[in-house]
Amino acid sequence: MDQVSSLDQSDIFFVKYMRLVGITILYYDYLLTLPGEVAYIWQKPRSIPSYLFLLNRYFSILASFVIDSETFQPFQSDALCHAYALFRQISLLVAQFMVCAILIIRTYALWGRSRRILACMITTSVVLAALSLWALTAQKHATSYHSSCYPGLTKSAAIHLAVGWECLFVFDTLIVSLTVYRSYKEIAWSRAE
Repeated sequence: MDQVSSLDQSDIFFVKYMRLVGITILYYDYLLTLPGEVAYIWQKPRSIPSYLFLLNRYFSILASFVIDSETFQPFQSDALCHAYALFRQISLLVAQFMVCAILIIRTYALWGRSRRILACMITTSVVLAALSLWALTAQKHATSYHSSCYPGLTKSAAIHLAVGWECLFVFDTLIVSLTVYRSYKEIAWSRAE
């Protein structure tokens, strides 16, 4: 793998320790919310949303453990680094898909099971997913990996990668807008009564 300057090395160490802070908060949150999970999820009849919640919760914890345990390990070969990077990206994709599905279900319920709102959210999701997929697969630039398996991206590859995150931002903005609008309407209706 390529040698990196001391500035790059300090940036890599900073990222590693920020990941450690993030995983610590994730596990702490898990421990804080475990009693509520047992009471409200494990002891109630199962449904598709509860299965999706559990899958998201435990997949994210296990994938984060695997990804972050490798963060502090030196990679012996480029092939191993590429496999790790692929696992990290696939894990992120799966987790984001589950989160988006949960947000769609919650917003659909908030809107009183409106098929129009569901169609809007699903159509938006499909368009944004297609745009993200195009952006990630259309890039023709090779990614080089530096020490500790952190990718070095060309400007064009970074722009393509950013498109996926921007699509998630658009989706999240749609969900927040629908939630705020519906909440505002509920407050207005309750005051009118």
